[in-house]
Amino acid sequence: MKTIIVRNIGFGDNIWTEPIVRHFLAQGEEVVLQVNHPCIFDHYPSSKLFLNRLEKIFPLQGWPIDLKFQEKPRMHYLKAFCEQAGILDMKPSYPKLYLSEAEKKRKIPHRYAIFHLDPYKSKDNFRNVYGVDWEQVIRYVNSRGLEPIQISGKGADLIAKWAPTQDLREVMSLIYNSDLFIGLDSGPSHIAASLSIPSVIFFGSVNPKFRHLDSHKKVFLQSPCPFAHCYHEIPGSFGQPCRIAKGDEPPPCCVHDTARVIEAISSLLSD
Repeated sequence: MKTIIVRNIGFGDNIWTEPIVRHFLAQGEEVVLQVNHPCIFDHYPSSKLFLNRLEKIFPLQGWPIDLKFQEKPRMHYLKAFCEQAGILDMKPSYPKLYLSEAEKKRKIPHRYAIFHLDPYKSKDNFRNVYGVDWEQVIRYVNSRGLEPIQISGKGADLIAKWAPTQDLREVMSLIYNSDLFIGLDSGPSHIAASLSIPSVIFFGSVNPKFRHLDSHKKVFLQSPCPFAHCYHEIPGSFGQPCRIAKGDEPPPCCVHDTARVIEAISSLLSD
């Protein structure tokens, strides 16, 4: 039997197709998978997984399972995907990533912390970080024996030494060998969680419970708001503008305290 899965949006939800793929492979099925980021499945240990490496939807024979978390926004990625795939008996787990021996080798010989803070486009400012004195955070990370390293698509608005990467596999390698991840709720944070890297993750209007399975080795930072988690209110959408912030004002859920950020880092490094 052959199962066809289509997931054609961002890296974060692409990576959460892996437990679905793993489930069908365990049933002895062949899986044809189409995602925008097929590199997630590089070195995957199965001869029954077939990847489409195009960057757009293409005609498929058979009836594909079209995984769309935004149609069921008030639940975790994985629960939504299971319902859409008709899976009733799968134990939730983080995605599994497989790195080559070359990718596992350290490119930076000393201990370091990864920062990922690339801002979302202005209309999605409800997922950004505001109010943090990053110089204080950098000094604290240095004081704990870690070099701050920043990954950034364009290398703009840097707060730490930039580590340019050619592709997402290089990002995986850098995160795999890091001691700490500090960043936005985005694709790299899911890599860090899947690789069990201690992580401080900033959430704006997104509910962390709908993106992560537990808080093991993770601290979720999110400030209070009377409309908390409003990202999930409208099915079929990718969030909505803040009802409180006006113009260029930062949404209150995204305004963070520097001392709390340092406390979160300290708690993870102490563990």
